[in-house]
Amino acid sequence: MYYRVLSGEDRLRAFQQGFEAASGNAVALEYLQGARVIGLFRRGRMIGGFVLNRGPQLRYADMLQHHCARMPFELSQVVEITCYFLVEKSPLLSSLAGLVIALECWRSGSDYVLAGTRIEKVYRTHSRVIPNVFHQGLVETPKGRQYWWFYWAERRQLPALVSREIVLRYWPRRKGAVPVSG
Repeated sequence: MYYRVLSGEDRLRAFQQGFEAASGNAVALEYLQGARVIGLFRRGRMIGGFVLNRGPQLRYADMLQHHCARMPFELSQVVEITCYFLVEKSPLLSSLAGLVIALECWRSGSDYVLAGTRIEKVYRTHSRVIPNVFHQGLVETPKGRQYWWFYWAERRQLPALVSREIVLRYWPRRKGAVPVSG
């Protein structure tokens, strides 16, 4: 798997279509044009991606509204991870995608990382590396009121948290080895 930053209307539309098909959620082309869009590729085909965003057009800020006051930082200090999808799933590809996300969040220079989801299984996975939940409950979305989880981490925590998660989940286990708890 490899990744690249996507630009140009054709590539952004391909990302938009892939995300919408995988998630069932819409994303505006204008939003993608104002953000850093990362495509994940395998054998020349886009198999996933995510969006990193900073600044006034944060996707989650509109949904969170007054809940933003409970965050221990200002929105200007945040890089937001949105629109994540991966259509080819395996432990290896998921781990590589996690490393790419951590690396790109690190490169963003923002002090904090903000993420959210309406899917409990995604929340359970993400919460192992982005552990601080600040809102869990109903929010207004373009599809009406939905139950979401929103969580954050300090950017400097991500490399260690992602690496730890990969080792704990995917490192080959030997017979008779003592399991590592975490």
